[in-house]
Amino acid sequence: MEIGGTSFGVLGSDYQVFLSFRGWDTRQGFTDTLYHCLTTAGIHVFKDDDDQPMDENIEKILDTINGSAICIPILSRGYASSKRCLRELTRMVELNKKVIPIFYDVTPADVKLPTGLYMNALRGHSREIKNGKGPEQGIDAQEGSASEVQRWEGSLREVGKFTGRELRDTSYNTFCESITKEILMKLKVKQKIVPDQLIGMDDQVNAVLQLLDIEAHDVRYVGIHGIGGTGKTTLAKVVFNKLTYHFDGCSFLSDIRESSRRDGIKNLQRQLRDQIEKLAGKSNWFGTGSRIIVTTKDIRVLATERAALREGVLKQSNEVKTFEMELDFVPSLKVFSICKDKLEVTYNELDDRAKQMFLDIACFVVNKDKTNAMYMWEASNICPSIWLEDLISMSLVKIVDGNKLWMHDLVRDLGREIVHKENFVDPGGRSRLWILEEAFGTLEGEEGSEKVEAMYLSDDEQLEGKCFGYEAFECLKNLRFLEWYRFRFDGDMNRVLTKLRWLSWHNCPADFRATNLNLPNLVILDLSWSDISEAWDGWSQIKVGAKLKVLDLTGCKKLSRTPDFSEYSTLERLILANCVALTEIHSSIGKLKKLRHLNIKGSEPAIPALPLEERFSA
Repeated sequence: MEIGGTSFGVLGSDYQVFLSFRGWDTRQGFTDTLYHCLTTAGIHVFKDDDDQPMDENIEKILDTINGSAICIPILSRGYASSKRCLRELTRMVELNKKVIPIFYDVTPADVKLPTGLYMNALRGHSREIKNGKGPEQGIDAQEGSASEVQRWEGSLREVGKFTGRELRDTSYNTFCESITKEILMKLKVKQKIVPDQLIGMDDQVNAVLQLLDIEAHDVRYVGIHGIGGTGKTTLAKVVFNKLTYHFDGCSFLSDIRESSRRDGIKNLQRQLRDQIEKLAGKSNWFGTGSRIIVTTKDIRVLATERAALREGVLKQSNEVKTFEMELDFVPSLKVFSICKDKLEVTYNELDDRAKQMFLDIACFVVNKDKTNAMYMWEASNICPSIWLEDLISMSLVKIVDGNKLWMHDLVRDLGREIVHKENFVDPGGRSRLWILEEAFGTLEGEEGSEKVEAMYLSDDEQLEGKCFGYEAFECLKNLRFLEWYRFRFDGDMNRVLTKLRWLSWHNCPADFRATNLNLPNLVILDLSWSDISEAWDGWSQIKVGAKLKVLDLTGCKKLSRTPDFSEYSTLERLILANCVALTEIHSSIGKLKKLRHLNIKGSEPAIPALPLEERFSA
């Protein structure tokens, strides 16, 4: 036995449609197709199984007819040979139910008995009763059963007069879709229109249905959040369609942003209040068993609702349950365009400081530890903890694997497209450059501008040792982030890169050719995996000022002694991991009063002791 979307344990529940059919006649083709169409449309269907023994749950099944809004007997050639089917049909007629017969492979004339097809089946039942082969025994039982056969006959004649649907030469799918639309109209179900071919939606629908737990008697409040374009509203519509039959009243308030812009927020509030009054009678309570679904791209909206619940606005309700939507599919071009448009709306609503961080993440620090980025943003007076929370709440960014900044590829691509739109023709007129050819061309052609804030030049062995001097950076007056590999500063670099906050110079050459590289605002100096040693000239020629907080020397395998840290008094993080030749750490490390993180993993066997006693002495 199948009961649309639920288990057999809720047999006593009311259904919208009751299907009655002869199992071996129609089950494997037509009936299953019709059942699927009805349930997919969100209609609550009871599908009897004629293959079960006569006495198994028959009274419960007959009682279910009473609670069903519409009954659909599928009248096939073998229908009248089933006592179960005839009992179901008779109960429908005697209860004056709304009956829509489907004439599967018979005609109305067959059902009204003059053709003999169904009459022969009734005569067979009568003979069984007379021969004592019916379910009851004895003379009184025979008289009762004979009377029942007469009722069956009357019910068949009556149903034969009803306006029904004949299958004839129509395909199963076409016929079932047509009758489903008719049933929806008769039920007046407020179905929400959803796109066709919703691939991968079933798991998400089931997850939300599980949170709603329709069998529970409390009030449930479920929030669906995710970035724009992930299908939050579509998911809510599918769930709405599946659950409307459970409730005396239902309402769907959509397009809130568009409605508020067009008609004003007060009109939207009035609309919401009117619908709540229709549903609940009062604006501060919902009846037992109510279910409320909210979709939002800002998870803080759901946090607000949690607070409202704690304050007793929905006193009977549980805590707000949340379901997160993610872009975990490869969209078509059309879907991508819609998603991108919605993401751009979300971006435009951000504060300028959050936009700055969003673009930095999309272009440079996605899938990287957030620690250094936070230092850079703090040094730029952005207050990153506030605006990062904003990005996370708006579902644009996640923190994964402990401390990594993550965003979906579509979100990352949107950020990069926004930067590209700043100047389609001239890369030097954009705020961020991350494509090697564009960044390298801008430096080599000395085509930079004050608009450039950040540059990333990926590793390319063919460009190893390429030098850039004062002229390449002269116009990059607002550059705050530079990450490059194997390249060199060359010549007198005085009075350039004065606003640089973060320098990542990987595979830095052993010979340092620049002079007067003054970086007064530098916060992060990353020289990891470089060939530098304690004799490297850069230690004296790079002047970092009094703001340096991070020094990363990871993997500097030629470094046997660290530099003097006396000029790095503000240092908070020192990373000496995998410096396998390191045998000595300068004693000035003990004077780094602000040092809170020291990483010597992979280097500790070569270091006899850490000179930190002075730092911790009284």
